[in-house]
Amino acid sequence: MRFNLAAVDLDLADSSISVRFDPPIEPGQTIKLGLEPRRTPSEGIYLFGVTAIPAGDQAVGQFLGYGRLHFYGRDRRIIWR
Repeated sequence: MRFNLAAVDLDLADSSISVRFDPPIEPGQTIKLGLEPRRTPSEGIYLFGVTAIPAGDQAVGQFLGYGRLHFYGRDRRIIWR
């Protein structure tokens, strides 16, 4: 199933990406979001947080957990955990 994007905002000040769907994702639906880097980071482990915010004017976000990317040496393999 494909979902329509209403907007994608990049905030370099706090290193965040906001994605809004139209229509909003219904409870119980699962989505997979792919991001493509402009350049490959240095070797290491990078953590990012994922928060879902429901539609509405007074919505409260729910932190869903952390994602993790591992970059190993020069071969630039990416491993998702």
